[in-house]
Amino acid sequence: MSPRTAADVEVTDSAVISNDRGAVTLPVVIDSEMVDGVVWLPSRAPGLGVPQHLAASPGDLVTIGPADEPAVADEDTEASQ
Repeated sequence: MSPRTAADVEVTDSAVISNDRGAVTLPVVIDSEMVDGVVWLPSRAPGLGVPQHLAASPGDLVTIGPADEPAVADEDTEASQ
């Protein structure tokens, strides 16, 4: 996400990305070339569980917030792949 987006939602290391179908906690990468107000999610990254927990498609609206705990790989997702 962009530096401004990260600052606006008070995110540093990990973020909770959520919608009406679920939520996922992911590590944050701050990239000055990202557009403000946009996040990129690695939907096929093993162990992150984006499709299983969030069911988001490109262009879907999501909510971004700081995570209470550091992001870790989802062991249940890894086992089911």
